[in-house]
Amino acid sequence: MIEQAKSSEALEHKRIRAALERVLYARFSESTRIREAGEKWQDVTLELVQTRLMPAIAEFSEESAAIMERLRGGTFASAEELRQAVVHEFVDFMLPRFSRDELQARLRRFRFSEGRVEVGTMLEYDPVKEGVLTIHVQPTILTDPRTWLGLWHEDLQMLADLLRKDPSLQDTRQIQGDSRIVYAHPKLFQEEGFHVTVDHEKKRGSIVISQDEFLARYSGDTSKS
Repeated sequence: MIEQAKSSEALEHKRIRAALERVLYARFSESTRIREAGEKWQDVTLELVQTRLMPAIAEFSEESAAIMERLRGGTFASAEELRQAVVHEFVDFMLPRFSRDELQARLRRFRFSEGRVEVGTMLEYDPVKEGVLTIHVQPTILTDPRTWLGLWHEDLQMLADLLRKDPSLQDTRQIQGDSRIVYAHPKLFQEEGFHVTVDHEKKRGSIVISQDEFLARYSGDTSKS
């Protein structure tokens, strides 16, 4: 029994580590500043690490400074190589210090994108543009798709409430988004009422739903009172 418990604990630890690495990579991938940095990719990446990642472990000032010193002193042949070094540093630092719930809470502080509005636990959205509300699934270390889909469902209900009441969202006619999570679990999002398409080359999936369909499903009310 003891060996079985140890084996289960080791497997869970491995899953959380892989999920944490995936979340950190996702944060980098959403940064247009890094993609558009050109030859300044190293300076831009390290600036974002300092301003967007370090606040999540701000109370560990000495350790944070040591991580930044190692990254600034390293030699990296590409942005991808630097990204791998950053992910390695943060995963090795955070994993032994925090529980899964604490890790998830701290990951909410990692922000590479500007201007997004948080809704609930797992949802963000960009300002409405030409009637389209673009939503984003927050990266999560939750390893069970049904668990995070439950949280996602709750967040969509909160978004429906905002669509009916928030003046800044009154021009919304369509809700859309795209994500690697959608690509990995398209049927789960179809079950949530979204029209799903997948891009096998990019390994991303897109979701779209009209505002009327969305409100009918998540608020039971198509009026915006």
